[in-house]
Parts: sequence; structure tokens; C-alpha cells
Amino acid sequence: SLAADQSYSMVSHVSVATDAELRAASSEYSGFVRDHYLQLPPDLPQRVRDLAVDLTRGAETPLDKVLILQNYLRGPGFTYSQDIQAPPRGADGVDYFLFETQEGYSDYFASSMAVLLRNVGVPARMAAGYAPGEIEADSGRRFVRDTDSHGWVQVYFPQFGWIDFE
Repeated sequence: SLAADQSYSMVSHVSVATDAELRAASSEYSGFVRDHYLQLPPDLPQRVRDLAVDLTRGAETPLDKVLILQNYLRGPGFTYSQDIQAPPRGADGVDYFLFETQEGYSDYFASSMAVLLRNVGVPARMAAGYAPGEIEADSGRRFVRDTDSHGWVQVYFPQFGWIDFE
């Protein structure tokens, strides 16, 4: 933990891989990646599975599948909103978002994309974090609120590691 007003530093790495390089990347995944990032619940609704297969039919590479699904979720059929109701008790959240409401915030989009990708053999995970928030002018303190949270999907490419997609 940090004491009040104690500073810290961090290092981040951002991929500079091009679409051409990602398209040419291997789709031979290690056992660890397959075991951890292709898992799906056995009771995932069939229509979610079917949607993933139907949308990516004809896609030649994992990147092609990623871009197709990303564009689908960015399409006019879906609306971003933080003012939504939770899925009904017992409902699958991804299924409910994709087929019932088509409305949600970043966590709904990212988790749906990760599930759809996993279903078509592309290792994916959901990541979450926070935007920088706001600095209070009088005190110089930074306030990070729940509304500053954001979720996105990361896709694994063997030669490049985890690549972020929105």
C-alpha cells in the first residue's frame, strides 16, 4: 500500500504490431493459453455459439475473426449505455445482451466479444481498468470514480502477446 502523497511509477508496453503482422501470426497456441483462454461454460446458450460461427464464417485468420466481431458489436444494432437494467435472474449475461437488449456499457461489449471469440477458437480475455478521472483544481487531488471504469477485450497472438481491441 502507499502512504498519502507517496508517488509511484510504472512501465507499460504497447504493441506496434501491424494488421499484416497479426494476420500472419501463428494460431498454434500453447497448452496454457488453450486451457485458460478458450474456456466456455458448458451451458453457454446455443444461439451464442451459433452467432459466433455464423458471423466469422469465411474468416481466414484469428485477426479477421476479431475484426468481424468487433465491427458487429460496433454496428447499429447495439447501443452504449450506462443506464441499463441487470439481466434477469438466471439469464446468461452475454446471451441477454446479444439477443434481448443489445444495450450496455463496455463490460457487456467486452465480455460478449471475448465469449464469441473463444467460441471460434481465438484466445481472448476481458480486461478492466479506470480512466484518469478528474483533478480537483483547489487541492490538486485526483478523483477516480466508478463512472471512470472501462472494460475491453484482449486477444492473444503467439508472437506478439495480448493485443487490445475495443
